[in-house]
Amino acid sequence: MKKILLVITLMVASFSNAQNLTAQQFIDVAGKQRMLSQKIAKNFLIMAYAEWDNNFNLPSKVKVDYKVGISVFKRNLEMLSNNTDINKTLLSLLKEERESWETLEKALNKEKIAKNVNECVALANDLLLKSNNVVVEAEKKLAGSGDVNLLKLINKSGKQRMLSQRLCLFFMNHKIQNFLPKKEKGKLYDIESVFNKMDTDIGDLLVSPYNNEAATNEKIGEVSVEFDNLKDKKEVFVNGHLEIEEVFEVTNNLTKLFNDLTFAYTKVK
Repeated sequence: MKKILLVITLMVASFSNAQNLTAQQFIDVAGKQRMLSQKIAKNFLIMAYAEWDNNFNLPSKVKVDYKVGISVFKRNLEMLSNNTDINKTLLSLLKEERESWETLEKALNKEKIAKNVNECVALANDLLLKSNNVVVEAEKKLAGSGDVNLLKLINKSGKQRMLSQRLCLFFMNHKIQNFLPKKEKGKLYDIESVFNKMDTDIGDLLVSPYNNEAATNEKIGEVSVEFDNLKDKKEVFVNGHLEIEEVFEVTNNLTKLFNDLTFAYTKVK
């Protein structure tokens, strides 16, 4: 039930297609696409693993998380494309993001065999790159519409949502590659580098001068506590020995907390 509330929260935090987004809102929503690219692929891998390993029972909330992730990604893409204040460069980058998504979506509908699962991880990484290109361009082009340092902070905070989901994606990829026979194995990704990047970024966010309001102070404190709990289990985690359900829960909790923090930063005056 908590995870259902999480995905509903993420949907509610998205703005109506008819609304013209502020610079802060545009970067927040565009940044959320990065997270969703990893969330969708992560859930796909968990579902594939459940089909292969008879000892693993797939939690029903994984399917909910997967379906809602796809729905929100599509809605956000339409909203960003319909925003009236974007230029031709951003429209072109959004078109590339849409094309990358359509390629991934086709792959997600294929049979869950090793070759297709490995392909989906690679395609999710391409979608992440295309989504990030939109954020970077928006940060440059919309700088005149807001505080440049605040926009950069929103980008950095929002990026942690993606890294939270990427942690789980890489963890699941690690589990799957260890499960597969040698001839079917794909690429292993560096979980520890993602973990260390988050640790450094959280340190930067903790000392941000924009944490002068009760909402942001509270949220960054909650983020720090949740991440430190995972940090205590870092060795077990990066070696792929935590339970899948625990990794799913912790990384989703981190995503929600970073989503709340990022939204709070969009409200800073």
